[in-house]
Amino acid sequence: MAKKKYMGSMERCIKTYVNDLRMQYRRYDRTRCFITHSSADKSLVDIAKREVAQMFEFDEVIETVAGSIITSHCGRNTLGVLFIAE
Repeated sequence: MAKKKYMGSMERCIKTYVNDLRMQYRRYDRTRCFITHSSADKSLVDIAKREVAQMFEFDEVIETVAGSIITSHCGRNTLGVLFIAE
């Protein structure tokens, strides 16, 4: 279920999205985080990695590419930050 529609440049949207996650999930499992995307531009993935590193304290951040179903439904440059909340 979508809770918010992000508007503006992709860079601004990613920064706001990661900050929203930080505010919503103050307690989380620090073991690992996944940045999953549908063949997003490398620059966008790098922005997400940088923002996650600045706002969270994960032992590792793993980049993964979404499967064909997600990619076909959501389109190119879809990006999500996934981790376990406590």
